[in-house]
Amino acid sequence: GVSPSRFLHLFKAEVGVPFRHFRAWKRARQLLAHATSRHSLTRLAQDLGYTDSSYFSNSIRQVYGLRPKDILAGSRNLSLGTLPNG
Repeated sequence: GVSPSRFLHLFKAEVGVPFRHFRAWKRARQLLAHATSRHSLTRLAQDLGYTDSSYFSNSIRQVYGLRPKDILAGSRNLSLGTLPNG
């Protein structure tokens, strides 16, 4: 029951980051679930809800400091199974 501007103010006060930054981080985080995917970057951008591949690349770079293609290139050979007991 609060206005959008009041929500944004309260969100930043409580969480410590602006809602837009949180939303961008949450969306960019979805890329990690597709790290071993063989889809093109354009397809991944569309699947994750980005309007175009340029916006996708810029958003991912802002969040992770790496280009999406570098993240995927370094992740494609990973095995995401269970960890051995140690």
